[in-house]
Amino acid sequence: PEGGLQFDRSSINTTVNKSYGLGLNINLALLPVGSVINMDCDKDDVIVEPKIFEVTESLKKTSKLARKIITVHGKSSGISAKIEASTDTYKASVIATVVDEDRVYPEYLQFYPAELSVTQEGSHRTYLYVNASAIAPGSTIYVSSGNENVQVLNESFVVSTEFEYDDIVKQEIEFSTLEKCTASITALAIDFGE
Repeated sequence: PEGGLQFDRSSINTTVNKSYGLGLNINLALLPVGSVINMDCDKDDVIVEPKIFEVTESLKKTSKLARKIITVHGKSSGISAKIEASTDTYKASVIATVVDEDRVYPEYLQFYPAELSVTQEGSHRTYLYVNASAIAPGSTIYVSSGNENVQVLNESFVVSTEFEYDDIVKQEIEFSTLEKCTASITALAIDFGE
């Protein structure tokens, strides 16, 4: 970040009473190891941790970039808060809006969120919602990736009889990334049941 500090996003939605990890990127040319960064939030109902931290060797990602995960926790919904990271010279901010639990009602199948950005190689997860009134429990869903650098760890699963809410099944889909790329993950139900 040219301005010394930069959050991954300019705004976030976080679900009430759940913690959200948000990346803060630090330019080591401007804020070297040993620099102290303060975290502040303008609303009491949004908790930000840590309140203060030091840039350490363990935060370094490259010779020019360090990264710290900031935890945001909203205690009540309907609040928008400004979260600020600052030093004497540099600052960055993000708007956090606390919302009620998201509910997804797909016609058949739907990934939520529809787009997902991950910032590092390794293992990640997303969620597939299945309308069990359209695709019967016991049906098999096949999941695949359109790019060999993104590998789906569970390539098929059977639709559960345990509903997340109403007649909706929520299935965790794990995937791993090998390098920077863009990929589509596809879910396919061939035999819907009756």
